[in-house]
Amino acid sequence: MVQKIRKPLPPLNSIRAFEAVARLGSITQAAQELSVTPSAVSQQIRILEGHIGYKLLDKQKQVITLLDVGLKAFQDVSHGLDLISRAFRAQQTRERRVAISMLSSLANRWLMPQIPALLANHPQLDLYIDTSARLVDFSRELFDLAIRFGRGKYEQLGSDRLFVERFQAVCSPLVKNQIEERIRHRQIDDINFICDIGMHAGEHVTWIDWMERRGLPPEMPARRMVCTDTNMSIDVAVNGYGLLLGRHVLIRSLLEQGTLVALDEAPFESELAYYLVYPSLAGLSPDARQLRDWILKQGRQFRESYGLSS
Repeated sequence: MVQKIRKPLPPLNSIRAFEAVARLGSITQAAQELSVTPSAVSQQIRILEGHIGYKLLDKQKQVITLLDVGLKAFQDVSHGLDLISRAFRAQQTRERRVAISMLSSLANRWLMPQIPALLANHPQLDLYIDTSARLVDFSRELFDLAIRFGRGKYEQLGSDRLFVERFQAVCSPLVKNQIEERIRHRQIDDINFICDIGMHAGEHVTWIDWMERRGLPPEMPARRMVCTDTNMSIDVAVNGYGLLLGRHVLIRSLLEQGTLVALDEAPFESELAYYLVYPSLAGLSPDARQLRDWILKQGRQFRESYGLSS
């Protein structure tokens, strides 16, 4: 057997310090995670940069910026540390729970109807589904996966784009004729608009976007109800309150049933999409990988069924 000769590695403590700073974006937070002082973390970064002969990051007024070489190094180092963790995880007694975070509206109206089939085929999966509105912190919380809504800017996470979102103005069939009549006469201030801000993405398609597409004055409506819970906004529309700019992934079954009806001939796509995110692919347990693969399959089938962009 030929022995492999390994080249000298940079100091491992320095590598851990660099990875923590790059992941958390803060020397202070990295120090807290590693149970050392901030000055010790800074010293380890200097040792690492001295060892390799070039700078990895820049610090200006407490803001940490990874240089190009530092960003590439962080991705490789993070992957390597995940592999190390995974190598020894098999020797530990650990629960097999797979934890995923997503908003309740997406869980209730897209994922949950398909969960029985998943568990029938994979009965060993022990799922924990968190539907709170907060964004989980993978570095501090025991979560494997999350589904997020936005533009896909997740540089320090692994991510898979599931599908883009389509938007369409919808309402109860009981009030459709009344709303259409008021739109024809440009009596916009007499229409009740439902403003759904429940996705917590920090980015939203608004009624102003819709009005521009309809050739109406691009102004926020005077009569509106703001809902921070997407399920509530859909229920309010179903009960006939007014007009909702609905997300197709959440309202498609209601449209097919006729519980909601569309005012527009066709929905419009936005730059916003749903993404499956996780700390790293290498760090996922076998069960978490199985759940990831299943969700990707569901996303692919949904795209194909409704002609959505990937």
